[in-house]
Amino acid sequence: MWWIWIASLVVILDQITKWLATTYLETIGFSAFIPGFISFQYVLNPGAAWGMLKNHPWIFLSLSTLAIVGIIVFMVMYKQRHTLLTLSLSFILGGGIGNMIDRIFYGKVVDFLHFEWIQFPTFNIADSAITIGGILMLVWVIFIDFPCERRKEKEKKAQANQLHEENYDISDS
Repeated sequence: MWWIWIASLVVILDQITKWLATTYLETIGFSAFIPGFISFQYVLNPGAAWGMLKNHPWIFLSLSTLAIVGIIVFMVMYKQRHTLLTLSLSFILGGGIGNMIDRIFYGKVVDFLHFEWIQFPTFNIADSAITIGGILMLVWVIFIDFPCERRKEKEKKAQANQLHEENYDISDS
């Protein structure tokens, strides 16, 4: 159940940093942290990245609820999981809950981290956790799950061939 601690840590860190952003950035709007690289920029985002679907908040609440419930059910029901999969889902869960809290209480998500050197939307800790979780899951799929499934398929084929050969040998005698 260590995944609960990871998800909780993400939610706590996300909510504290959003509170700090609201408390200190809301009035000034912008503060250069490392000029030319990253700044703190207070943004209330009613939609997704780049403000997409901002007039449809129910979509985000519905999808967030489904994802959060789905992850929790999966984690509780399937105890035999790879550590990397569990870690990735913990980050996604924590990030999803963090942004959902904002949507429920404010109708918008507080974003405050902005990369100045690339054209990228302002984001927050929850967004970062979801992205990190997605990357970890991709690594798990490509380097762990996919090779494991291929190995299982080869073993099944080998067993089927062996069984077929044994049956063939028995019928010949």
